Amino acid sequence: MNVKKLPGSPDVILPKYKTAIFVHGCFWHGHKGCKNYTVPKTNTDFWIAKIARNQERDQEVWRQLEALGWAVIIVWECQLKKSALNETVDHVEDGIKKNGKSLQRTKDERKKTIEGYQKERKVQRNRRNL
Repeated sequence: MNVKKLPGSPDVILPKYKTAIFVHGCFWHGHKGCKNYTVPKTNTDFWIAKIARNQERDQEVWRQLEALGWAVIIVWECQLKKSALNETVDHVEDGIKKNGKSLQRTKDERKKTIEGYQKERKVQRNRRNL
C-alpha cells in the first residue's frame, strides 16, 4: 500500500498484473457529477484552482504509470459506500482481469518475436556452415 517507488504513490499495487489502484476522495479530486463534490461557497477561486491542480497531477501520474507499463484503476470514495460496493468490486475485478489478459498477450507476442529471432539465427548459422 502507498508504494512510494511508483509515481503518485498508488494506494494498492498488484505487481503480478502490473495494476495500480488509487482511492480518490470525491471532493479532493473533483469527482464530476458526484454529490460529494461541491465547490465551497467561500474562497471559491482557491478551491477551484486547488482541485484543478489535483486533477492535472492525477492525469500526469496516470500517464507516467502507463508509460511504465502499469494499468491504473480509480476507485472513488462514493463507490465505497455499502450500496455501491458490489458494483465497485466488479469494476476493479474487471480492470484487473483486463490488464492480466493484456499482459499475457504482450508476453505471448514477445515470446513469438524471440522464437522468430532464434529461428532466423539458426538458419543463418546453418547457411554459414554449408
